[in-house]
Amino acid sequence: MKIDRRLLMTGIPLIDRQHEAYADLVDRLFDLARRGNVERQMLFLERSAVIQYAMEHLDAEEQLMRSEKYPAYEEHRAKHDFFRDWTDTLSSDLEGDVDLDEYAKSLSKWLIAWFCSQVQTDDIKLALFLKHKMRG
Repeated sequence: MKIDRRLLMTGIPLIDRQHEAYADLVDRLFDLARRGNVERQMLFLERSAVIQYAMEHLDAEEQLMRSEKYPAYEEHRAKHDFFRDWTDTLSSDLEGDVDLDEYAKSLSKWLIAWFCSQVQTDDIKLALFLKHKMRG
C-alpha cells in the first residue's frame, strides 16, 4: 500500500516537498513490512526516521502558520498534537513478544491514513488561505 502522492499535494512548494519526503519514509517502512521477516532493530530505525521527519514537518508547518497569522492555527495545531501524543505511545510497542510483520503493516497503514486525512482536510485549508493571501 503506497501513498497516492496526488493526495499530498497542496500547491505550496515547501509543504509539498516535505509531504513527498514523508511519503518516501512511510513507503520504506511499508516495503519493510511487505517483505516480511522484519527485524526489530530495522523496524525501530525506520519507524524512528518517519516519526522524526514528521515532527520536523509539523514544526515547520506550525512556524509557517504562525508567521502568516493563520486564523485556524490552534485547531490545526491540535491535530498535530494528537499525532505527537500518539507517537509518544510507540516507545514501548516494540518490547516483548510482538508480531513485527503485523506491527509494521498496521503502523504503515495508520501513518498513511492519518497523514492523507490531515492533508486533505487541514493542509488544504491552510494552502487555500496562503494562496488567497498571496493574491490579495
